[in-house]
Amino acid sequence: MVYPAYLLTLLLMVPAFGLTALIATLLILSTGFKEGFGALFQILGYLGAGIAEPLRYGYRIVAFLVVSGFVLTAVAFPQLRTLSFWGLSTAGTLCAAFCLFAASREGTPETINALIVLSPSFVGIAAGVWFATKFQ
Repeated sequence: MVYPAYLLTLLLMVPAFGLTALIATLLILSTGFKEGFGALFQILGYLGAGIAEPLRYGYRIVAFLVVSGFVLTAVAFPQLRTLSFWGLSTAGTLCAAFCLFAASREGTPETINALIVLSPSFVGIAAGVWFATKFQ
């Protein structure tokens, strides 16, 4: 019962994570071709160094895969259930706050649209907190 609840909470958080990724990409690209793509290439180059020199920088890719796997499977460990739900709720809250801040800088209609788009994520945040207290 715990793992389906975690997957449901993660699924409800997708609008917040997706909108945050979209806004961050647009902010990177809107800074100009040289600065925006330069920052994007630096991030890709940081991880790509692990492919070019695996003995020296391979830990970067391994760390990325470990963190990704941990996010998806942390709830399977009984000792980490509460922490995984709290962590997912915190990440969703931060992403939703970032999206609402970016929308509020544009105007009231955009803020209302962001609230509508992020409404499943707000339900996911509440579900994550509820599941964290339930499975404690």
